[in-house]
Amino acid sequence: KYTNYSAVQELHRLGHEVGVFSITNEEDPKYWTEGNYDTWLGEMAGARLIVERFANITDGTVVGVRAPYLRVGGNEQFNMMTDQFFLYDSSITAPLGRVPIWPYTLQYRMPHKCHGNAKNCPSRSHE
Repeated sequence: KYTNYSAVQELHRLGHEVGVFSITNEEDPKYWTEGNYDTWLGEMAGARLIVERFANITDGTVVGVRAPYLRVGGNEQFNMMTDQFFLYDSSITAPLGRVPIWPYTLQYRMPHKCHGNAKNCPSRSHE
């Protein structure tokens, strides 16, 4: 609910990666799975601006996204991420298997069927 920005600043200074989670953490799952481009833009790019400002992270390294409740926003989310120079999402779940297939990028289509996430995974590659 609340962020201790001095702690975020210190973690970043120590070399930890900082990503964004959203501004509102809206509880309605449809808000995320059915969210349009502007919804994702406001939530994630907005959250990055807030973190950069209040945690004084000025090196452009806030480039990761995690959707609340792991509710992926399909191509709308990933189009926004590409346009806003977010490099990765840590919301997509992969089916359990003998050989792990994570991490991977979305420069190519996902290497597995959409698993969980209300079945709203991106349907194409995103660069």
